[in-house]
Amino acid sequence: TIANLKRYGGVLPNYSLILAVENAQLTAPLTLNLAAQGGVLFAYDEANTFKTDGTSLNPPGDFWDAVRMDLLTSVHLKQKTSHGVTTQINSGYVDFKAILKRLKKNGYSGDLLLENAPTDEPLHDAVQSRAYLLTISKALGIV
Repeated sequence: TIANLKRYGGVLPNYSLILAVENAQLTAPLTLNLAAQGGVLFAYDEANTFKTDGTSLNPPGDFWDAVRMDLLTSVHLKQKTSHGVTTQINSGYVDFKAILKRLKKNGYSGDLLLENAPTDEPLHDAVQSRAYLLTISKALGIV
């Protein structure tokens, strides 16, 4: 993995290479370590750490204790329940309040990528998800 990341980075050396993993089989701290050793940035999606039964591949705190904010280029926000990824970000396995609090505390300056499962009303779902995240952010004094 590390050799491949370095090789891919050499293909377009003037562009940042970002490791983003969907439906992870490896723990987030291990994936972060691979990205760091490969010399690439990492996009994190905490929902990927949760299995459908709500158990996680690793406690999310393990990742947050290990991550250096300068290696984290994107935080991918989506919610997961026993039914899969939700159409709106709200209640489920992912604790967005804890994530936003950690990002603020550690001075994160990268982007937040919002993802909802497809529906017939994607704009409505995106607006509702944004409103939910803003409510949490305001309660934490972030915005």
